[in-house]
Amino acid sequence: MIPKKIIHLMSGGLDSVTLLHELHRQEHLVHCIFFDYSQKHLYQELSCAQKHTERLNVPFTQIVMPTLDTHKGNVVPARNAIFLNMAAHKAAVMGADTITIGCNADDEADFPDCRKSFIKSVNQSIKLMGYNIEACAPYIELNKVEIIAKAENYNIHKADVWWCYEGGSQPCGECGSCQKMQ
Repeated sequence: MIPKKIIHLMSGGLDSVTLLHELHRQEHLVHCIFFDYSQKHLYQELSCAQKHTERLNVPFTQIVMPTLDTHKGNVVPARNAIFLNMAAHKAAVMGADTITIGCNADDEADFPDCRKSFIKSVNQSIKLMGYNIEACAPYIELNKVEIIAKAENYNIHKADVWWCYEGGSQPCGECGSCQKMQ
């Protein structure tokens, strides 16, 4: 297998961290990008993301963006659409052929930009722009329980990732993401 040159959207959460470890084990050339959009949990996510990229010696870029507002709880409208378009730009500039994102089956109900049809439309848009870059969501058919099982194969534990949407020193236990991790 020829290694792919990948731009990986890295949040420091379970999905993106586990996927990073899987891509690294498959010997792909990975460059992680982390988006700072003034999220309440910025420092917790950033710390986890940096810890894993440093552990694997993977290049890491933090992109500071304007604040993205939440709507209906912790949903940031079109967040992944924005991130994937920024990643397409980075991939084109850096000569990458693939973009990866940790969307999963449990995200589909709350996040329209975590659905298979959305990822397909992103790929159509990238092709229409004339780039030979593929956006992939390898975990899109897996639920959190299945991703946790994968994480255990890479010796990743809950303490190694951040999943809470709140900005406290410990996960709140109340938000939608915390509920999925229990």
